[in-house]
Amino acid sequence: MFDNIRPTRAEIYLDNIVHNLSEVKRWVGKKVKIMGVVKANAYGHGACQVAKVLIENGVSYLGVATIEEALELRECGINIPILVFGYTPLPQAKELIVHNITQTVFDINYVKDLERIALNVGKKAKVHVKVDTGMGRIGYTDLNVAEKEIEKMMEMEGVEVEGIFSHFATSDEK
Repeated sequence: MFDNIRPTRAEIYLDNIVHNLSEVKRWVGKKVKIMGVVKANAYGHGACQVAKVLIENGVSYLGVATIEEALELRECGINIPILVFGYTPLPQAKELIVHNITQTVFDINYVKDLERIALNVGKKAKVHVKVDTGMGRIGYTDLNVAEKEIEKMMEMEGVEVEGIFSHFATSDEK
């Protein structure tokens, strides 16, 4: 019954990553900044190693799923901006701020908590606002609420709103 089971293995060549990145850069142009997503240990291929190659080849931002992944990158000497896509529990939020890591946000009360923590350590909490355009995971679903709350975030002394983003649920459909 299990005679056809064999180990599965994927080999990733860093030269291929460099080539793919250069193709993306050629396509989007020189003025566009590129984020390299290295969540889940760069999809099992070594986050620190892949991140360093991406940075050497022009990536200006990194994306990860969790605060733990972001801290691992900081520990291996990565100092470019890092965005955490997932939720960071408040007991770990100080680590975000101290290590200059950007947090995804979609709730004004959470942002107020981040601001309080940031002001206590004498820094600003960096945030990217997430809008849910159909994935159904996290993010603002009501754009009117999002607009009002983003305006409030922009006025907060201890918060720096770096950007806004979404994850397209059906990007290949017309």
